[in-house]
Amino acid sequence: MPIPIEDVKKYKGYTDDEVKIVNFLNKNKGQAFTEDELWRAIIKPRRSEYVKDEKGSIWTLQNIAIFALDVVNETFFGYTLREMVKKGKICVSEYSGEKYYFIE
Repeated sequence: MPIPIEDVKKYKGYTDDEVKIVNFLNKNKGQAFTEDELWRAIIKPRRSEYVKDEKGSIWTLQNIAIFALDVVNETFFGYTLREMVKKGKICVSEYSGEKYYFIE
């Protein structure tokens, strides 16, 4: 799908997740978000329900794999946010012990 040349130039060197983060923060300019809020809004909601086995247990290999993958993805997402701050792509400020990300 074609995209405007301005976007190509503007987001040169950005990963897909970085573009999603910047677009979300631009759409919500004037508001700051925690890492968890960004994760839920941009990437995907956390899995709140796992499939139970025939004994009613959620401790299945499938659920453990889903959980592990979610942890890895969320950890990498946090790393992406910190790198974007280092590179000046987004801003961060701490409030009440929590980091909030935003664009000015």
